[in-house]
Amino acid sequence: MKKTIIYTIVGLLVVILGVSIISCSTNPLRQSSEQIREDILELTPMGTNFYEAAGILERVKLDENWERMSVDYGRGIPMGELGRVGTSVGEHSIRATIGNYSNFFMTDVVVFWVFDKDLELIEVFVEKIINGL
Repeated sequence: MKKTIIYTIVGLLVVILGVSIISCSTNPLRQSSEQIREDILELTPMGTNFYEAAGILERVKLDENWERMSVDYGRGIPMGELGRVGTSVGEHSIRATIGNYSNFFMTDVVVFWVFDKDLELIEVFVEKIINGL
């Protein structure tokens, strides 16, 4: 009887571990920042107009259930916001938190689209922000 209980518990643990590994490996947000950036650039290639990109992203936001997206018409991205020291990049920007995932800590995946003075996309940054203790 004790062996049956032990085998049952071990079997359940193996199944739970397997399901956890599969769910972790299939979450696209767990890809590298570089891979996520490449995926974003397929959606909004360099040179995309600001308003066209905003429309595309609004549709994707609804489809993908992105958490937060803010459009900033008046400025670029302060480099300090990206964890870098310096001045701003671009003249206009869109910022979206496209989701999060958890290992031990929650990790938010944030994408910044940066546009020049002619409202053309010049850069995409992907940041993974780990919310620790």
